[in-house]
Amino acid sequence: TTNVLLQKYTTPDYLTSKRYRFVAVMHLVAPELLETVEYQKFMSLFDSGTEHVFPHEEFSDKQYPAYHHTPYFGQTLGKINDQVFPTFYPNLRKPERRLNFNDLFPDQAAKCVHGSLMDLYYLSPEKVRGLNSEERFPSIQDIDRERDSLLVGPRLTPEILDQIEAFKLYFKEQASQVRSADNPEITFLGTTSMKPSRYRNVSAIYLNLATKEEGYSKGVLLDCGEGSLKQLYMMTNPEFHDQILAGLKMVYITHMHGDHHFGLLPLLSSRCDLAIETKQELEPLLIAGPIWLQDWLNIYHQHIDKRTQN
Repeated sequence: TTNVLLQKYTTPDYLTSKRYRFVAVMHLVAPELLETVEYQKFMSLFDSGTEHVFPHEEFSDKQYPAYHHTPYFGQTLGKINDQVFPTFYPNLRKPERRLNFNDLFPDQAAKCVHGSLMDLYYLSPEKVRGLNSEERFPSIQDIDRERDSLLVGPRLTPEILDQIEAFKLYFKEQASQVRSADNPEITFLGTTSMKPSRYRNVSAIYLNLATKEEGYSKGVLLDCGEGSLKQLYMMTNPEFHDQILAGLKMVYITHMHGDHHFGLLPLLSSRCDLAIETKQELEPLLIAGPIWLQDWLNIYHQHIDKRTQN
C-alpha cells in the first residue's frame, strides 16, 4: 500500500511490539476489487488477530432493512388503514452471492465475515467484541405476530374501533380528489435529525406529482438523508421500484448537513445501475441545492463513479 499512515502501523517491528494492533477493518469497497492482486496484498498487511467485515448490499439477507420498531409500527398502522399508512414491503430477495474467503484471503479467512446495512460492531467490552445485528432486525414472522396480537388485544376498545371506522370513512371521501401536480401525494421518508433513530430515519420527503394512472412517473425528493432510497422502497410495492427511480425528476437539498444529503450518492448510483440493467437512457436528474453541493458531486463523479455525470 502507498498509504503512509497504514505503512507505519503494519511494519513487522510495530506488529510484533503488540502495543497497538488493528481490531477490525470495514471493507467499504466494490466486490470486484476484492479479487485483485493489489487487494490481496493489502489484506496480507494485517495479522491473524484482525477481524475483517465486508458490508455490501448484495450480500445482505435482511428482510426489513430497518430497526425493529419501524416496520412493527408501520405494519400495525397499515393494518388500520393502508392508504394513509403504506404497508412496509420486506426485502424478500436472497443474497446474490457470498464471498468465498478461503479462496480470496486464505490466511485471514477465519476472521472474515459478511456485513450488511445498519450492522453494529462492538469494540468493548472485549468479551462481546464483534459484529452483532440479529437483536435489532425482525423477521417477517416476528412483525406479523406482534402486529396481529396488538390489533386483537385489549388496547383496541370499542370506542377506538369506532373512531378508526369514522376515520376510514372520512379518508375515503377526501381521497376522491384526483392526485396531480396541484394535489401531490406526500410521503415522509424521514423526520429525525442528525442520525437515524429507533423510530425514524433522517430527513427526506417524497412528492409524487403523477396521477394515479401514471403511477410514480413524476417524483421529487426534498432532501435525501442516508437510507432515503431504502425507506422509499420499503413503502412501495417492489414492482414500482424501477419506475420510482426512472421517474424521479428533481432532488432539492436544503443545506449541506450530512443528514440531509448523504443518501444522494447511493441514489445516483442506483439510477446508473437501472439504466445499464434496462438498457434505457434516463432523463438527467435536476439537483438543486447550495453551491458547495456541486463541488462535492464533481469529486464523486471524477474519482468514484464516473457514470453519475447526468
